[in-house]
Amino acid sequence: MLAAAPKRVSAAVLLQPIGLARHTTEGQRWRGLNSDASSHWFGMWAQGMQTAGRASRTELSSLEEAMFRDGFVFSVSRDQVARVRQPMLVAPGSDLYHPTAVAREIAALAPSASLLEGSWEHREEHIVRFLHEHASGHGQDG
Repeated sequence: MLAAAPKRVSAAVLLQPIGLARHTTEGQRWRGLNSDASSHWFGMWAQGMQTAGRASRTELSSLEEAMFRDGFVFSVSRDQVARVRQPMLVAPGSDLYHPTAVAREIAALAPSASLLEGSWEHREEHIVRFLHEHASGHGQDG
């Protein structure tokens, strides 16, 4: 949305972005990239979609390729993130599926991004403040 319709989005909050990364500070440890875990959850979901007749194997294969081909944030490249000009507040996750390193890299790449670290119990007030500062009045045609 940030890239496809930049005039419609004045700011964004990314909560626990998913992507491929090596272990950094997360409690759960893993070796190399977390791609095995990501492939596993996608495979389980895709199997359910196919079994329910909601998507074909061809459609699901295309989606999987689009999501994982860049080896970064699923379905978004580093170049795309670097072109986002809207203010972003990025709150990292801390597990195998939401690696802290992904959020840190997003915040480093996007020119108007800020990284929100610290305990989750204090994040809500920062998020509300950010939204009030950057989203007030957006979309109103006076």
